[in-house]
Amino acid sequence: MTNSKKVFSLLIAVFVLISLASGCSKGDGDPTTTTKKEAETSVQDAGPLANTTKDDYEYSVDSNEVAITKYIGTENKVIMPDKIQDLPITKIAEDAFSGNKDIQSIIIADHVTSIEGSVFYECESLANVTIPSGVTRIGYSAFARCTALTSVIIPNGVTSIEKNAFNRCSALTSVTIPDSVTTIGDFAFLRCFALASITIPNSVTSIGESAFNRCTSLTSVTIPNSVTSIGASAFEECTSLTNVTMPNTLTDIGQDAFPATATITKE
Repeated sequence: MTNSKKVFSLLIAVFVLISLASGCSKGDGDPTTTTKKEAETSVQDAGPLANTTKDDYEYSVDSNEVAITKYIGTENKVIMPDKIQDLPITKIAEDAFSGNKDIQSIIIADHVTSIEGSVFYECESLANVTIPSGVTRIGYSAFARCTALTSVIIPNGVTSIEKNAFNRCSALTSVTIPDSVTTIGDFAFLRCFALASITIPNSVTSIGESAFNRCTSLTSVTIPNSVTSIGASAFEECTSLTNVTMPNTLTDIGQDAFPATATITKE
């Protein structure tokens, strides 16, 4: 009877060993497979992915959307791709093209909705830019010191031209402001020496401090009825500005908003 118990115990031990060996074979219990799944889960839970490089761009991914964080290419005529890794490019992050001396023209990707602060700051050779219709934000200093930029069409959907957005764009002769814009920020067009005319739409409610200061080619300006405030020095040192038309209802006008030589007509 004792020998039978020993044989039975031995059989159980062999069965357990076989089961353990089977569990370590390739399949659902494979340690490599488990680690891979865990890694995939950890990436999904980690939130935005860190910067990755693809062709001429460094980028990050968040919620299946791509933000360009740095342009590392050498082209002087840039056509941005609409997608990277089959995900739409929706944002150009702060300083992404800043200081690039080579780019002469750029066509921004169709899916982009936000151009963040200082994106093209001091791109001194940039003369032409195509901004897609879906853009709703042009950040502070986005095109500041783009001294070769001659014209720009701001798409309908942008609500604010932010502080310093086109500051010192000294060759800028033409800018189209859509009737979606409500605010022209401080220093937005400061020192745009070549800007000879500007149409302010009847959606704008405020014009910031020094917004058009030193636009020395500007000869006349009409302030629409929608404007309720004009900041200090908004048109100061616009030495060619001789005619200003504004509504009678506008009373919030900052100090030295217009040059002393300008004739102001209230209607």
